[in-house]
Amino acid sequence: MLSIRCVPLRFRILGGDRSVNKRCLSDNVGSLALKNPKPFDKIPGPKGVYSLPYIGTMLHYKPFTDIPALDITLLQKRLHEQYGDILRFRAGGGWIVGLFHPDLCREALQLTQPRYPIRFPVWILRKYAERMGLEEGIGTVNGERWETIRKPTQNEILRPTSMTRYAPIINQVADDMVTRLKDQNSIDDTLLTLYNYAIENVGMLCFNTRLGCLEGGKRADDIVKNVAFVFNALEVDLRSSVHWYRYFRTPFYNKFEESLNTLKRILQPEVDDCISRYHSCQSEGESSLYTHCLVNNLLSGRKLTDEQLKSFVIDLFLSGIDSTAKTMSLILYRLALHQDKQEKLYEEIMSHSLTNGRPLTNEILLTMPYLKACIKESMRIQFPISGGYITAAQSDIVVGQYEVPEKTLMMVACPTMIQDHRFFADSDQYVPERWLRDNPDTDTYKALNSFAFPSLRIRQAKLSRTKIC
Repeated sequence: MLSIRCVPLRFRILGGDRSVNKRCLSDNVGSLALKNPKPFDKIPGPKGVYSLPYIGTMLHYKPFTDIPALDITLLQKRLHEQYGDILRFRAGGGWIVGLFHPDLCREALQLTQPRYPIRFPVWILRKYAERMGLEEGIGTVNGERWETIRKPTQNEILRPTSMTRYAPIINQVADDMVTRLKDQNSIDDTLLTLYNYAIENVGMLCFNTRLGCLEGGKRADDIVKNVAFVFNALEVDLRSSVHWYRYFRTPFYNKFEESLNTLKRILQPEVDDCISRYHSCQSEGESSLYTHCLVNNLLSGRKLTDEQLKSFVIDLFLSGIDSTAKTMSLILYRLALHQDKQEKLYEEIMSHSLTNGRPLTNEILLTMPYLKACIKESMRIQFPISGGYITAAQSDIVVGQYEVPEKTLMMVACPTMIQDHRFFADSDQYVPERWLRDNPDTDTYKALNSFAFPSLRIRQAKLSRTKIC
């Protein structure tokens, strides 16, 4: 949501007896803070032993505090309460600057957004690729290698309208799922049921193939078990300060490698079969036979090699299963807790005759604002990304009156901001109505305005005679 592309402005600030290139936003032009920015070490945050590399990080968590091991979301909330809207703290051997106000986040994003993403190295995936002799996937690569894979695929995965072509086959899976649920008196494991649904759904989207997972079975269980372990392992790995498996194999790494290899053994035949069918149809002049399929549509672009496509689709498949199942579980959980909201959503669904077998189309979705509001509010209450969005300064910049050195990591603290009473009234309450545009009492869109249309605001700033600091 916060991955914003924009063209930053460049200014020159005089500091001491020498000229230093800095970058700042035009909003602050002429302020004393930018003429005399405060040094980086003056940013509020834990001092003393907490500023020591690695040691300072560990001291924030159990057994030294009541914060569970590496729970970055809870830590950022505690630090915000103590130090305010901009702070810094140790993360391993480096520093992270935490930003807890939309205006500060806007500054950082507009000044730092690079052409290519800059992300934390996912060491366990890098080591896996190295040991298996594979190229890294799109989820971990940076720079031009990322663009090589992303550019040919972005039309298929970013444009909302591109998903409309898949609606008929996804409707088939949804209808079968509802039929099965009607025949059952109860559900023993809701998350497992949603995982099985997600596998079947994403399988149709990627391969136009029914994997037979709605009824469960060993194949589905193997996929669910290993997907759950892989993503839990990734979260543990991203929160860890030391990665011993980089130097020698550990039981944790071996289990990760085994799980990922198992998933690839299950999915590789599906990808290969889909590619084979596509080439066979092409040679026989039947190119329209498998049009509703992600693999087919990516192949038709002819911008990815077969190996790149296989890696991308498998990564997307695995990510899609985990995110779909967990997001649905959060939405259903909130609706179960708030029966009045559930009833209101049910009335909206009934008004479109969707309970009578009418297929859900993009046109219908556009006229279902309360459904979207329930989804957004569920994800606001339980933000799906631990910690928020992290970017890095591409040069020395000034954010919130403080100097931030080049390459410093900055954390847009989304989980804390979206539950801040300053930006969301009754932020601890589940109120889908706050997302409805015709709701006169909501400040939701004002809170999010700092992240909207950044390029337009920059052009307006230039027209208003932006000055040199």
